[in-house]
Amino acid sequence: MKNFVGGIIAAIFGTWILANTTMPNLSTDLIESVLHGAHSLSMTLSDTADQTVTVWRLTSWGLMGFIEGLFSRRGWNTVRTACWAGVAVTFLSLVSVLVSDPQFWNAPDRNVIIMMLFILTIPIALISLVVSVPVASLVEQLRSKQEPPYPTKIETTCSCGASFKSVPCICSECGRTLNAHENDK
Repeated sequence: MKNFVGGIIAAIFGTWILANTTMPNLSTDLIESVLHGAHSLSMTLSDTADQTVTVWRLTSWGLMGFIEGLFSRRGWNTVRTACWAGVAVTFLSLVSVLVSDPQFWNAPDRNVIIMMLFILTIPIALISLVVSVPVASLVEQLRSKQEPPYPTKIETTCSCGASFKSVPCICSECGRTLNAHENDK
């Protein structure tokens, strides 16, 4: 659930940033900005004619990766969050296409277009891993506590008087179950 939420928040933030930086004449409506930004992000690799827009698209994927790294743990969990962000961008891009062209559902090749949209956008979302993996590692290191110091002496004493130089579960003298709390004397 945390990956899903992180992917959606990253997608909304990244698409909004892209729309506001590359389309300054766009209205200030959040929904319109997010939809236009999602459509632009979904065309990251297919429309590279304008290099300024391409740089902003890649920057948006990087910012999305930063947000994804905050929501995920190090490892494959980060990839899952990036895939969810790709699904969210694809879904928002599909909504953008439907808003701009309501006749899209009647098009004979709509299923192929939807499939290609998902096939192209979700792998592009993995670009955000360049930023999200180091961020997730850094966040995990900051969250982790230092390991407790090793004990100088390990000794367990049972209520029957038996003494052990380890932490057994059962006393070998009386057969009583030893709890971890009894060992902290």
